[in-house]
Amino acid sequence: RDRVILVNDNFRNISEIVEKYDFLPVHGVVLDLGMSSHQLDESDRGFSFQRDSPLNMSFNKGGVPTHIGIKTAFIIVNEYSKQKLAEIFKMYGEVHSPGVIAQRIVRARNERSIKTTHELVSAIIGPATKRTRDQRGLPPKAIKLLSKVFQAIRIEVNDELSALSETLPRIARALAKGGRVAILSYHSLEDRIVKQYFKESARDCICPKGFPVCRCDHTPELAIITKRAITALEDEIARNPRARSAKLRVAER
Repeated sequence: RDRVILVNDNFRNISEIVEKYDFLPVHGVVLDLGMSSHQLDESDRGFSFQRDSPLNMSFNKGGVPTHIGIKTAFIIVNEYSKQKLAEIFKMYGEVHSPGVIAQRIVRARNERSIKTTHELVSAIIGPATKRTRDQRGLPPKAIKLLSKVFQAIRIEVNDELSALSETLPRIARALAKGGRVAILSYHSLEDRIVKQYFKESARDCICPKGFPVCRCDHTPELAIITKRAITALEDEIARNPRARSAKLRVAER
């Protein structure tokens, strides 16, 4: 127990954390970018469209503090412009026809505020239909759409992608020589950021393209250990279906 220190903080603050607790240099870092099953199953957080709950979606129950106040899913859904909603649906959810979905939300909130996850679901896909349904009570296409929209709102609430982009170079600077960083991501947006950062950090030459001879004398910051992302095997997926989308990438200082 005396070898473990638990810190409740955003990992974008890792530089301050490792310095405060005298962890430098760090010999190993593991980032699990996924949400905990406990958070998904909590009925008052608003992460899941399968449960009716208040629109929060913040990893911090009270909402995410910003320079203009507290940010929650309720604020995003009810106060963002149609254009801004469409932007986050496209950028963070890769939603097809994001403007259409944004317009549906705006139309619904003009009648009354959208306060719960089920009210948001109704705004997006309308009343329940008699189409083919799966065990969760919604058409498969609707489930896919809702998953993307909820993901986009959650990422916007928690500023997840910016936090990840800021954290990666801070981890690299904190690592000891030979230290490793292992990162588990669960959707393509996160994995793309990790993959690109590892690739850029492993470059041994940063001279402009077209230079006939390298003159930069650049030393790579990291060496990539996993040339391709490691994914879960079928037996692990059978035991833990949520591992299906997980990708593991590892690099060394």
